[in-house]
Amino acid sequence: MTNLIIHPEVGRELNEAWAYYHGIDPELAARMLEEVYERMALAQESPLHFRTFHKQFRRVLCKTFPYKIVFEIIEEMQAVHIVAVRHQEEHPDTWKKRL
Repeated sequence: MTNLIIHPEVGRELNEAWAYYHGIDPELAARMLEEVYERMALAQESPLHFRTFHKQFRRVLCKTFPYKIVFEIIEEMQAVHIVAVRHQEEHPDTWKKRL
């Protein structure tokens, strides 16, 4: 896939997560963002590597931080659409309101 589309709410989610970790340690916040962006890039590069878990949606789990990146493949646009970046302890259906 070549294109990456990011839902507008993802920016808010990342800002909230960054603020939380920044309150603990600014370097920790930077590492969290770096890992999320690396995992987004992995979803963009190899989206079929991740299995579906809800209809057409797939997820990438961060390795160090407790976040999941929910995305879908949009074939006609040759794109990966990042729908949400959610803490793994949050209710799993909260992101579905965006659909």
